[in-house]
Amino acid sequence: MGRLDKKVAIVTGGSLGIGAQYCKSLAKEGAKIVIADLIDGTKIVKEIEENGGEALFVKTNVADEEANKNMAKLTLEKFGDIHIFVANAGLYTYLERKPSTEETVDEWDEVYSVNI
Repeated sequence: MGRLDKKVAIVTGGSLGIGAQYCKSLAKEGAKIVIADLIDGTKIVKEIEENGGEALFVKTNVADEEANKNMAKLTLEKFGDIHIFVANAGLYTYLERKPSTEETVDEWDEVYSVNI
């Protein structure tokens, strides 16, 4: 038994990088995992399931209220509860690198709505 047996964890931005590692590590401890990301997370779901865990990918734009409500609804339908939330989603990875003084207001707003 793992330390997180019977717990349900949502990881935003869980399809790649450190988010994917969060998902796999939480699953190894027994948590049921929800990968909430715009990027397809079925590869991570498959890896978790092949190692005896349970996981669900929900395509989610964390900057959109309705998408977040859908993520929570699908999590509750599949696993019945939510115990852990890892707010890992981040937008800077995909943006052109430039000084923040050169960002437009729209770019700043988009980054803020995802990262915060």
